[in-house]
Amino acid sequence: MTSSTKFGIASRCVIAITLLSICFSTTLQSVHSQVSNTLPMFVEWSPDGSMIAVGGKDSYCNVESGNFNSDALRILDVDTRQLLYSIPDITCDILAMAWSPDSTQIIFGASGNDGVRIWDVVNQIYHPDFFYPGTVQNISWQPSGSLVVVGDGKGDISIVDTVTGSITQQFPGAGTSTYSAWNPEGSLLALTVFPYDLVILDIASFTELARMEVEQGTVSYLDWSKSGDVISAYSKQLEIINGSSFAPIISIMPENILPDFALSPNGVQIAGVGPLDGIHIWDTHTGELITTTDQEGIYGLDWSPDGSQLAYVPSPDLQEIISFLDINP
Repeated sequence: MTSSTKFGIASRCVIAITLLSICFSTTLQSVHSQVSNTLPMFVEWSPDGSMIAVGGKDSYCNVESGNFNSDALRILDVDTRQLLYSIPDITCDILAMAWSPDSTQIIFGASGNDGVRIWDVVNQIYHPDFFYPGTVQNISWQPSGSLVVVGDGKGDISIVDTVTGSITQQFPGAGTSTYSAWNPEGSLLALTVFPYDLVILDIASFTELARMEVEQGTVSYLDWSKSGDVISAYSKQLEIINGSSFAPIISIMPENILPDFALSPNGVQIAGVGPLDGIHIWDTHTGELITTTDQEGIYGLDWSPDGSQLAYVPSPDLQEIISFLDINP
């Protein structure tokens, strides 16, 4: 049975303009880097909490001249706050990435002819049997499973087996926005499909369980909390959805367009960042703006698995790969 919901008028909207309350203490720490042309853009914390992957873009990269991006994807050690290494043989820019559930592999898509590949973090080699051609917009790895969802630049969504490299299911022409997110058990999948719909699928039967229209436009972010309680999607406003009933909880309207968001593991808070806006953290049930920072030039962020820290990309003017913000309720 499929349920259908339309966001916007039916949901309660909170415009986050002023700082309502501050209940977080913050401590800043940073990981510095050598001089590099790579601008970090994406942050992914490993599920076991021990490593962080930082993907970036290089404006000086030129395939024809052989000027490749040697720092496109870097692996950091969380405990020592040190750079472990840069993943080799990446032509230019990282477009999307995701960790395996056991934190031993990372799948990423890069620009040029690199396609989508899997890197073995422990043995530091590429998966010999996995390659997905073309550019990508989004990648998500099934929790406790071997499937990944690849949303490519052509508007197609493919479910791919990471062991064999074979495509198990494909949704051609899903639309320009091809984002996906799994529930914690890996049994349900949220997808953005053409034109502005968010669909929930049962992965075993590929049965559509729910379909929701996102009124504000093309979705540019989608996540499902590790607790399973909350789904969040962003077009021009944040839509917070119940992870069990798929009913809308609340809509949050940030002051400005923000390029990246991260849902806390327990689904209670959602953080957003922007080049001119610093970090904002909202309560997902009330829509309250809980706290904000005054740093500028931030592009990507992610929560630690235990929800105690945010890792984020600081200003490109600073020689830092990543910074950390302690979150103490």
